[in-house]
This record gives sequence, C-alpha cells and structure tokens, in this order.
Amino acid sequence: MKIKKITIAALMVAIISAPYALNCADNADQDTVAKTKTYGSVEYYNNDNQKKNGYVVLDFYTSWCHYCKLLDPVVKQMAAKYPSIRFLKVNAESYKAITKKYGVRGFPTVILLKDGKLVKRKAGFMNATKFTSWISPYAST
Repeated sequence: MKIKKITIAALMVAIISAPYALNCADNADQDTVAKTKTYGSVEYYNNDNQKKNGYVVLDFYTSWCHYCKLLDPVVKQMAAKYPSIRFLKVNAESYKAITKKYGVRGFPTVILLKDGKLVKRKAGFMNATKFTSWISPYAST
C-alpha cells in the first residue's frame, strides 16, 4: 500500500513540475530574445540607456503563479507583434522595490509606461486577443 502512495505522489510531483521545467527551458533563450531589444528582463532594462524613451510593458510575475506561466507566451507573442514597445519581465519575488513602487499585489500584473510614467495597468491573465485590444492603441506597428 505504501508503494502505491509513493508512486502516486511521485507522479503528482512530476505532473506539477512539468510546467516549471518548460518555463526554465523557455528562459534559456531569454538572452537571445532580449537581444532584439523588445523583450527581456529587468536587468536588461536597467542597463539600457534608452529605457526612458517610448512605451514599456512591465510583466510582473512570480515563480509559483500558474497564470503568470500562461501569460508568458502571450507576452512574447505581443513583443514580436509590436516591436515599437519594450516588454520586460519583472520577478516580483526578486525585485520587491519595483513591485512595491507600482503597487503590484496580484499576479500576473501588466503595467504600461510611457517615458517612465504609468499609462495603464491590468491585473490577471489576458489571452492574446484581449492583450492585443489592451496594447494596440499605443503601438505603432
């Protein structure tokens, strides 16, 4: 009986861990994507002298947030679709000061800035259609 419980527990851990493993593998090519200057991490943003110019989307996420993982490919799709806007991921657990600065309490939260000033924000998951509606008025494709 204990063997079955351990096997079921191991299977549950494998199923639960699969999205995390996929997310880690997905982050491996983040440097490649960041070189496009339309998608990257906060570190990339902080080291870029052009950060105050134009529109920037901050994607606040946590490692434990399921909807954050679902939003990640949507944000990458939007970064490819709207190259005039910078898309940056902010790990709220690692960057507490910037998370607090923008009053982010729920995840995922997406914030749009123009020249460093808050334009609008959205908490919760958005599919590609809703995200396009949310961001397209500010994009010049």
